[in-house]
Amino acid sequence: MRDIQLSEHLPHPRELVWRCLTEPELLERWLAPSDFRAEVGAQFTLRMPAWPGWDGQIRGEVLECHPPERLVYSWQGSAMAAPTTVSWQLTAVDGGTLLQLDHTGFRGLFLRLVHALGWRPQIRSKLARLLVSLDPGEGA
Repeated sequence: MRDIQLSEHLPHPRELVWRCLTEPELLERWLAPSDFRAEVGAQFTLRMPAWPGWDGQIRGEVLECHPPERLVYSWQGSAMAAPTTVSWQLTAVDGGTLLQLDHTGFRGLFLRLVHALGWRPQIRSKLARLLVSLDPGEGA
């Protein structure tokens, strides 16, 4: 399988999780600094630490935006890499939000593995901590 699929139950309101996925100042606190705008057609850049042979820039374009339940954007880490697609689905459930991530379109196993190893801790650790800091009564 060359796609990444993750699901996480977050004990926070869907609207708050949506804000963390779409507001640049909150995105920076769990993912990376960016000029992200949650508008179809908006182009953006995420600025991550550079590695040898990579400038640390993720470029994308918002493809779908249905607040507060679905967000889809392209994701391209270098001019030589084929763009992939990141899809977020937020479902309100008893006790919070079911967050589903699908990152699709990888052509190589290495890039898929690197991204899979990155998404899980970003969501389970950094995003989860940010949500608790914004909504401390719900995440305790």
